[in-house]
Amino acid sequence: MDWKTARASFRGYMLLEMALSTHTIAAYLSDLDKLVQFLDLSEMVKEPEELSHEDLQAFLHYLHKMGLAPRSQARLL
Repeated sequence: MDWKTARASFRGYMLLEMALSTHTIAAYLSDLDKLVQFLDLSEMVKEPEELSHEDLQAFLHYLHKMGLAPRSQARLL
């Protein structure tokens, strides 16, 4: 599954299954976009199902270097 399809599926899940507000959905999608941006900047060509624990740790390190508070980092995961 590519990132565009995964994003659309995630949006649908949040909207239909979880009944989240549009603002909450937008925030979570923005978080997902940050992960995809990190992968692009790091030149990691991976589909969603290919992400490893190490990839997510590298993403957390990137967020820390950007100055994101630990609470914000946790929400992103």
